[in-house]
Amino acid sequence: MDNKTMYAVIGVVAVVIIAAAAIVVMGDDNEDERERYNIQFLIEDGDYHKWVKGSGDSAVDAFEDAMDDADIDCEITSSGWVSTIMNKGTLDNGDGTYTYWVQFAWNGSAWEFSEIGLSNLPDTTEYYCFCYGVSAMTGPLDYPTHNPVE
Repeated sequence: MDNKTMYAVIGVVAVVIIAAAAIVVMGDDNEDERERYNIQFLIEDGDYHKWVKGSGDSAVDAFEDAMDDADIDCEITSSGWVSTIMNKGTLDNGDGTYTYWVQFAWNGSAWEFSEIGLSNLPDTTEYYCFCYGVSAMTGPLDYPTHNPVE
């Protein structure tokens, strides 16, 4: 093999290696994006009503991001449950009932009562609601089809 042919082969191999590395790097970026949580949260409390959007590597991260962006105070337990939003937490009503942040997940056409904490939300969750009320019967007043965050 003469020098010209050898340099040509080395050049082609280098281009193939660089192209393969670029594909691997770009593939990793796309996979990371698919794993990220991008959730629009609805926060409702009587007269208060606000859509906020957050993203992160987990639903907890997405919620904290949304609350930070909206300048809303919140506390989350280490197990991923929201304990307070706007300094409101579980309240004993004195009659055997409690007022708390009832959670709902959007199923594509309606809100469904949710009994899982933020740390257990699937990464396919697009809309999630925290509605301050007495029970699952408290249901949100707004829907993603009406007023989602842009």
